[in-house]
Parts: sequence; structure tokens; C-alpha cells
Amino acid sequence: SDLKGQVVLIDFWASWCPPCRQSFPFMQSLQTRFAEQGFTVIAVSVDQEEDELQDFLEQYPVDFPILWDRSHQIVAQYGIAGMPTSLLIDRNGTIQRTHQGFRKSDQIQITRWIEQVLQQ
Repeated sequence: SDLKGQVVLIDFWASWCPPCRQSFPFMQSLQTRFAEQGFTVIAVSVDQEEDELQDFLEQYPVDFPILWDRSHQIVAQYGIAGMPTSLLIDRNGTIQRTHQGFRKSDQIQITRWIEQVLQQ
């Protein structure tokens, strides 16, 4: 509810996921680029051990909120099947796009999706 009226990218990730290591700096760049337009990234870790989560964040520091879904309740709620998976949610709380996996070539498409939703 704190993010009502904002565009939100929920990113499900894990420290053991190689594509997550590539996507995290990109997620930070999106946060920096679009924050003033009402955009926020929320990253949801599915790691089992807090040490693994903290070690990852030391290597890939970010300034967006990190949630820890140790019990995988949030993952189950959204039906997430693989890591990383991102959900782009519009200002009305509707999921507009879902993206699973991450390659550097995905950056252009994800950025365009965010720009489109921000303009709605």
C-alpha cells in the first residue's frame, strides 16, 4: 500500500542464480533512472540462508527494498517458476508484464516496457 500509485518492478531472485548476478546491476540502473517518475524496484530473495542473501548484497549493493521470502509464500502467491522472474505492475496495481530469466539483451525490452507503463 505504501507504493500505491507507483509503477513497481518486483524482481524474484536468489544468490545461487547466475542470471540474477547479471540482472542486479541493471535493476539498480532502472531504479536510479526512473525513481523520480514514480518507479520502484522491489527485490524478493528466495534464498534459504540469510548469510547467502547478505553475501550477495555485499557483492551487488542496491538502494531499493529487499524482501526475504524464506518460506516461499510470495513466490507461491505469484506462481513464480524460475529465477529471476520480474513482474511489472502499473499504478493501479495490475501486472502488466512478466519476464522470466535474464540476458543482457533483455535490457532494451524491459526498459521499453517500463517507459510504456510510466506513460499510462
